[in-house]
Amino acid sequence: MIKYLFIALIIPTLIFASSPFRYHSPKLTSAIQSITKLAEAKTLIDKANAQGMVAVETSTQETASFHGMWIGKTRTIYINPHHRSLGGIIQTLIFELHNAAADAQFAALWHDARCGRIDKNTFVEKAERIEFDNLKQAQAILDKGIERQFFPKDCRLQFLPEFKLYYYFQQLAGHSDWFSKQYDNSCPPHMRTPYKGTVYDLTKISVEDRDDLVRYISLCSRLCSGDNVKDAKALESIYRERNTLQNCLKGTPPLNTNCYRAAQRYKLFQEVFGNIL
Repeated sequence: MIKYLFIALIIPTLIFASSPFRYHSPKLTSAIQSITKLAEAKTLIDKANAQGMVAVETSTQETASFHGMWIGKTRTIYINPHHRSLGGIIQTLIFELHNAAADAQFAALWHDARCGRIDKNTFVEKAERIEFDNLKQAQAILDKGIERQFFPKDCRLQFLPEFKLYYYFQQLAGHSDWFSKQYDNSCPPHMRTPYKGTVYDLTKISVEDRDDLVRYISLCSRLCSGDNVKDAKALESIYRERNTLQNCLKGTPPLNTNCYRAAQRYKLFQEVFGNIL
């Protein structure tokens, strides 16, 4: 019995001896083996571990509606494994490693919230700005991994190059609302005010309108693909959306078009694509 117990205890040690993390889920072994082939990714891991060894686990409960989540208190990255390819897991892991490496920035922001030094709108925008910068850095590493054939091609991110558009997208998709709730959980009671954001009348936008506005911004991200054929198709879709909105404003919409708050949609549409149309 003692002999078998010894074997059971030593096997996990052998499995994780070469892991660059404090612990990682066996389900993520292939993704971790891929990223450690790239020198830039290994440097990123070292940077994240410098503040305390990082663990990487799979979880649907912790990630909720997100692909991944960094929890600074436990220094753990959670990856949602459902319906994700190897490339999708690598993409999320590289991004969350950047969040782990930037933990001191997040910690300072949370400290300001607890002390009442920062209002909710500023807190949310600054948090989104940190993640936006991390996303840009993650994309650079993913591109190098794809170029050197260490990572599959579906690692590539659909990236919004301007923070203004990125922040619009995060507000409409509900990501900024998550930061808003985290602020309420941390700040003094008198600092809990409604989140306004930068999207006009954000709280009054219907779910259907939000979905449409998210689609407009997603079209913009597709224009950055670097593929002429995909860019042309995205631009064609943008013009089609513009014509539909203009018809709504004229009062002659297609029968399958919901024109509720069309003017607001068109306002944001113009802000997103003003330099293209």
